[in-house]
Amino acid sequence: MTESKGTTPTEKYLGKLGERAFLSLWRHLNLYKQPGKELCDMLVVFRDYIIIFSVKEISFNNKGDPENDLIAWGRWYKNAIDKSAKQIFGAESWILRHSDRIYTDHQCKNKFLIDGNIKNMKIHRVCVAMGISRECAEYYGHGDTGSLIITNDLNGIEQHKNPFKVGHPNVEKGFVHIFDDFSLDIVFSEIDTIADFIDYLIKREKFFMSPQTPKFIASGEEELLALYLTDMNEDNQHDIVLPKDAYNMDFLVLDKKPWNDLVASPQYKRKKDANKISYLWDVIIKYYIDHGTTREGNNPFKDDIMLRKKQLQFFADMSRFERRMLANTYISVLKEFPPKEELALTRVTIVKEIPGKAFVFVVAPLNGIDIANSTNYQKYKEARRAHVKKYIYAVKLEFPHINCFIGLGAVPDNSDAPDIIVAILPELTEEQKKHIRKMKEKYSILVNPVYHVGKDKEYLD
Repeated sequence: MTESKGTTPTEKYLGKLGERAFLSLWRHLNLYKQPGKELCDMLVVFRDYIIIFSVKEISFNNKGDPENDLIAWGRWYKNAIDKSAKQIFGAESWILRHSDRIYTDHQCKNKFLIDGNIKNMKIHRVCVAMGISRECAEYYGHGDTGSLIITNDLNGIEQHKNPFKVGHPNVEKGFVHIFDDFSLDIVFSEIDTIADFIDYLIKREKFFMSPQTPKFIASGEEELLALYLTDMNEDNQHDIVLPKDAYNMDFLVLDKKPWNDLVASPQYKRKKDANKISYLWDVIIKYYIDHGTTREGNNPFKDDIMLRKKQLQFFADMSRFERRMLANTYISVLKEFPPKEELALTRVTIVKEIPGKAFVFVVAPLNGIDIANSTNYQKYKEARRAHVKKYIYAVKLEFPHINCFIGLGAVPDNSDAPDIIVAILPELTEEQKKHIRKMKEKYSILVNPVYHVGKDKEYLD
C-alpha cells in the first residue's frame, strides 16, 4: 500500500504531527471516496477508534482595519470551521455507509481496509484551523499566545459572531474538536502517543458534553490541557476535573494560570527529563513499522500488513508514562546482564497501571555463534524467540487473568533490534496447563521466582 505524505503544506504539517504521535501504520493522508474526491485530510484508525481530521488554512483578512474584524471573522469562521466540520460529517457518513469504498489513490484502484466492525467503533472528529494564531494574538494583545478562545456556550455558525471565540460547529450532528495551529502544537508536545491522544479526546468531549459541566470560557486550549495533565478522576485516570464548587457555577472562566503554573513547576521539568528514556519504546515500534514489509530475518510479520497492525497496536497502546516504566525495565535488564554469563537473563514485569498485560524481557548471549554468519545468527534468534514464548506460557499459567503478553528478546550489547512477540492467550485448557507444567519443569522456568514491587510517579517529587 502506497502511503501519501500529504499534498498541500497544511496536510504535510498535519501528517508530520500525526506521524510523530500515531506513527505511519495508523495515520493515513489523502484517502479517497470517489475518483478525485478526497474523504478527509487525515484518518487515524487504532483499536476501536477512528479519528477524522480536516485541516483548513484560511487567511483572516480585515484589510488592515480593526473595524472590519467582525466581517473578516464571519468569513474566516465559515471557510475554516464550518466547511471543515461539514467535510468531517460527510466523511463520517461515508465511512459508516461505505467503508468498503475507501481508497488510497485518487483513481480509486487501491482499497483502504478498516479492520473491525465500523458500527462498534467510536468516531472522533477533529477540525484544525491554520493561519489564525498571529491575528488572534494581535487582537487580544498583552502577550497573548494566539490560541483561540474556547467555550461550550456557542453552537452553529449563527452564534459565532465574536472574533476568535469558538464553540460547537453543529452539536446536533456530533461533537467536533477544534484546534488551531498553536494549540495543536502544544497538545502534541504534551500528548505524543496514540493512546494518550485518544484518551484526551475522550475526556475533552466528555467535559464539553456533560450536563454537569457549567457553561465555561477558556482563554485557550492550554488551559484544558493543563487541567487534564494535572488532575485525576475517581478511577485514577487523567481527566479534566474542576473543583467541586465550580460545578455549581452559572458560568466559569478558565484563565492561563493553570498552564503557566504547570510549565514553570520543577515537577513538570523533572517529568520531561524522566520521559526521555520512554522514546526508546517509540524507536522499537518505528523500527518494525519501517522494516515490517521486508523479508529480513528479524521481521516477525513478513508482508502481512493487517497482522503487523494488530500485533504492533498492542505494543503501541501505551501512554507516555507507561512507556517510560517499560523502557526503564528494558534498560535495567540490559545493564544487569553479566557480560560472560551464558544463561539468558529473563524478567517478567506486570504493571498495575497496565491491567491485563504482562511483559517478558529476555537478554540472551550469542553463545559463541558468529554474528556474521547469518544462518547461525538466525538460529540464535529463533532460539531466543522460543525462550520468550516459553516464559509467556509459563506466566499465563501463573497469572490466568492476564490475556495479553508482550515479549522482547535482545542481545546483551543491544546491537540489534529486539525481537517482539505479542500473544493473546485466552483461558488455558487442562491439557495445555499440563503441557506447560512439564515445560516449566524441563527448562527450569519460574522456579522460585523473586518478586519485586516497583513504584514510579509520573510527576517526580
